[in-house]
Amino acid sequence: MALRHAVLAALLDGEFSGYQLAKAFDVGVANFWHALPQQLYTELARLEKEGLVEGRQVVQETRPNKRVFQVTDAGRDELEKFAATTSKPSFIR
Repeated sequence: MALRHAVLAALLDGEFSGYQLAKAFDVGVANFWHALPQQLYTELARLEKEGLVEGRQVVQETRPNKRVFQVTDAGRDELEKFAATTSKPSFIR
């Protein structure tokens, strides 16, 4: 699984900011998947450019504005294609 698919799958639960997504990764998958916040922000930008997620700005009065992201229909299609492909067996020592 690539980071792009992990981000898309995480966003299926709803809208997340990059910060919230990083926290979700830390809590949910940190034991077997490590992604730096910078990697997540880069991947979110890439996914948005490809039309797989869409972001919107949330104006906050007492804090800096933030962007939240959600999966688009194209992003769901990408995840469905990924889930339907047969994975290669991993090498076991």
